[in-house]
Amino acid sequence: PPGYPAGMSAHAVDPNSGAAGAAGLRRARVRRAVWAAAARLTRPAHAERRDLAARIERLQDEVWTLREEAERWRSVTEAAGDLILRCDAARRIRFVNEAFAETFGLDGASVVGADADALLNRFGLDPGDEAAMAAGDRLMRTTAGAAWYALVESPVAGRGGDGDEIQITLRDVGDRRAFEAELSRARDLA
Repeated sequence: PPGYPAGMSAHAVDPNSGAAGAAGLRRARVRRAVWAAAARLTRPAHAERRDLAARIERLQDEVWTLREEAERWRSVTEAAGDLILRCDAARRIRFVNEAFAETFGLDGASVVGADADALLNRFGLDPGDEAAMAAGDRLMRTTAGAAWYALVESPVAGRGGDGDEIQITLRDVGDRRAFEAELSRARDLA
């Protein structure tokens, strides 16, 4: 047969006979022992790899869920038409929603870190109506002209355990203000 010297067959050499056989048997035992030791040593690594893979999958699921929740929150606030500004306890802006940025003609990313009060005052107009100001209504200069907004500040949990934040919500109250003005005029005429 091919691979054997002329005149020899696969059955002609007994690996278990003589010195060559004993050496082959020792090599086989050493090989088995090495493989067994390698299996014992790598078993914890395989288990650790499986645990890490499971943990990565759980974290990916959590990230997916958080992204979905953030998108849902964003769509709710955008649909409500509220202008949202979030700042830290020192009143440094951390976030403004798209509606806020568009209403005041700002790039949302460029105001991050700015003073929230200074930004609101920059767009605030003096209506000469102290009662409205005391009630939390503010006349603001927007890209579409002057508009009335109710300003509400609420404490909210910060992102990633960064402490508390303050959410400032501006809600358009132009229709209510127009109705109140109409009602006041009607009372004055009566």
